[in-house]
Amino acid sequence: MSTKVLIEFAIDWWEWMTAGFWQFAVLFVIVFVIDRFARRCVWPQLMLALWVLVMVKLLIPPTLYSPLSVTSPLFAGNGMPRGWSDELPSLVTHSASNDATMLVNNAATASTGQPILLCAVFVTWLAGTGFLVFLYIRRSFRLRATYSAEHELWEVPAWLAEMMRDAGRRIGLWRTPQLIITERIDCPAVFGLFNTCLLVPRKTLATMSREDLRNILLHELSHIKRGDLWLQSLTIWIQIVHWFNPLVWVTRKRVAAMQEICCDATVAANLQGEASGYRRTLLSAARYLTARPISLHEQQLGLIERAQNIIERLRFLEWNWARGGLVRAAGVTLCMGFMLTFVMPMGIPRWKSVCSEFDWPQPGEIRTANSGDVSLASKKRPCVGSCYDETSNSKEPGKKPTLLGRELFPIK
Repeated sequence: MSTKVLIEFAIDWWEWMTAGFWQFAVLFVIVFVIDRFARRCVWPQLMLALWVLVMVKLLIPPTLYSPLSVTSPLFAGNGMPRGWSDELPSLVTHSASNDATMLVNNAATASTGQPILLCAVFVTWLAGTGFLVFLYIRRSFRLRATYSAEHELWEVPAWLAEMMRDAGRRIGLWRTPQLIITERIDCPAVFGLFNTCLLVPRKTLATMSREDLRNILLHELSHIKRGDLWLQSLTIWIQIVHWFNPLVWVTRKRVAAMQEICCDATVAANLQGEASGYRRTLLSAARYLTARPISLHEQQLGLIERAQNIIERLRFLEWNWARGGLVRAAGVTLCMGFMLTFVMPMGIPRWKSVCSEFDWPQPGEIRTANSGDVSLASKKRPCVGSCYDETSNSKEPGKKPTLLGRELFPIK
């Protein structure tokens, strides 16, 4: 890869990341305030959807624009990444002398920093991302190999297999996962996207009652039913790509916490009159899990539960989840539609960004080479992409404004 190509990649990456970071930060603050001050009166399903939108914002181009957006004015006048924004309307650009082109290039260089420094930052990010991808893939293969070996070591009791099938039918799961008895962890867990496994510790079989074990199986199978494993995988990959952003780490923790609360609500709605028993099961499990050190395998599976999260889950279990399912689904859908229409699009049209920064002609304007007079364009489409040399006042159709070697305005 040549130095010029590397610099171009670094500049594009920097512009994309910086624009996306500020838009992500604005959405993070909005959702964090809602979560902080209205947590006890907002449905956990809605909070989960809002936090997922915060993560998904990093996958959306920062130049996404909507005339209905209420957040776009926050970024008016800021440059957007080149090559990803809306097409410019037809306009005429005159007075593009060599001095003006040099001024544009100097301003762009000043706004993005030194190219060598940008290349160093870009290579550092690329190396960190590659290292984290390697660790994640290696961990996944090691976990799969470890628990596959334990599946052959410990035989699953017939009553436990039947209990899991009953729990699967009760929760509406058409395919039950592979059941594995293990001694490496102290709390049940599920992992795997395609060949999903449900891990049950041997200590759990010896110490817990049948009712508590059924409730735990319902909770773990609810994760599979709701698609939480796929969402967890998506958030992990977003966190890997944006490993340098601490707000992404906080967001992923809130997504995981809301997933647990939503699973508790699913189990409570399924148990109905027996929901109080599930609350006792969660309380007894929390006393044991929070009073012991976390093993390495539990850290790899993400089975780290803080006492604050347990208290929050117990508080939400006091709600009546057996009713109002359709109302909650409709409310979450309406709120997501509002966020996607009025909040998520934070970009601005490219011609507004560029023209406000470099004083280019607005759509429908014609500027003469010397006088600077501005008149409304006629109904006939003007000659797009042509420019005038101020010294000779001669038209040069082949000369187009550039930004770091690229055409500033796409010409059709």
